[in-house]
Amino acid sequence: MWIVLELCPLGDMDGFVLSEDYDRALDLSIMRQVAAGIAFLHENGIVHRDVKPANILFTGRPWCPEAKIADFGLAKLYTAVTGGGAPGGLVSGKGTPCFVAPEVVQPPYTEKCDVFSMGVVFAALIDLTTVARGKLGLLIKGEPIFEALIENPELNLYRRLMTSLPSGSPLKDLCLSMLAYKPVDRPSAAHAREALVHIRHQDSQHAPRRQQDAADAGACADHVLGTVLTLRHLELTDETEESGDDLTHNEARCHSNQSQYSDASDDVDTSEDDDVEYNDDDIKCQLL
Repeated sequence: MWIVLELCPLGDMDGFVLSEDYDRALDLSIMRQVAAGIAFLHENGIVHRDVKPANILFTGRPWCPEAKIADFGLAKLYTAVTGGGAPGGLVSGKGTPCFVAPEVVQPPYTEKCDVFSMGVVFAALIDLTTVARGKLGLLIKGEPIFEALIENPELNLYRRLMTSLPSGSPLKDLCLSMLAYKPVDRPSAAHAREALVHIRHQDSQHAPRRQQDAADAGACADHVLGTVLTLRHLELTDETEESGDDLTHNEARCHSNQSQYSDASDDVDTSEDDDVEYNDDDIKCQLL
């Protein structure tokens, strides 16, 4: 049996965005495409549960990239998203520590976990912050953002994140709302998609444009909103996960480490008593 997958020659978001040739004028278009893809999933009752730069791939040309949401190994069918299911939520701890939402380690949770992860991706993209060599992400005082918010739900993120954007920036306000501690305070993916459409390029500028006909590149990429979803190992179910899949002890700990980064395992499945380590230049994250 042969499995034929689409080639994404521009690579994932980490490699594409952090390359020397990347044009910052494309940031807003990329965010629009990703939000459109996540909104499409939620409208069809699917929760991705592992939104991160490594799972966002690109095709097209460097000046007109098309974003693809990939790796559905942790995705789940959650009918409550579309209003057809019973109240409740997902309960198993799934995701990658530096992008996971606080409620994932304090279940139950809903599709709003994807909105939080998307907010982390956007904030890291805006400031090009990394948690390891060649890996976009966010840390607050050396901790993943979910742990910092669990310790202090009232944490002021405004002065810590997206500092390259001016005060009052609508893009910054939107991203911060996506990072709200309480899921109910976050916008839906569909709302984020619509808000990004109405944000102007000049409202998202935070760095000088490169000399590469940036205006035409941004205009071209703005029209590429039809995100093609690459489904890989899609495991869906019509029912909410059973509580037996619960996160062991509902606890997570992360501490500083200077060991070399290893990408042997980025995904975290804490529904079992797995001990998964994340080694990189700056951090070592471990879900207990």
